[in-house]
Amino acid sequence: MRRIITTILLLFCITGAGFSQTSQFTSLNNADFAKLIKKKSVQLVDVRSEREYSKGHIKGAVNIEYSSKGFSRKLAELKKKKPVAVYCMSGKRSKSAAKVLLEMGFKKVYELDNGFRNWDGAKEPSANNSQQ
Repeated sequence: MRRIITTILLLFCITGAGFSQTSQFTSLNNADFAKLIKKKSVQLVDVRSEREYSKGHIKGAVNIEYSSKGFSRKLAELKKKKPVAVYCMSGKRSKSAAKVLLEMGFKKVYELDNGFRNWDGAKEPSANNSQQ
């Protein structure tokens, strides 16, 4: 009997069944990210620096700089029940930000794979371009 219980516990540990499950964010390509952010319920967050954001960003994005002191506090102002789509320049900061969002209790978190530098969807013009 002891051997059976030990075997069952070992299987639970290996598979993670019955223990805490870790949520994961979803990385999306350009096309899927573009479809997602068209939904009004999605909160779009650009985690690049203010300077990067001012040079151009995805239309409708809110800038919450990943390296800022108030980063977590500003993320906490988002609605946890609504999906969050996050992006940066290359995908590194957005993946880190997505992990932070999950740790904060957000359930539906998406990030733009390979970041803004590969984005081929609609962009808000930079301040410099809009003055021309």
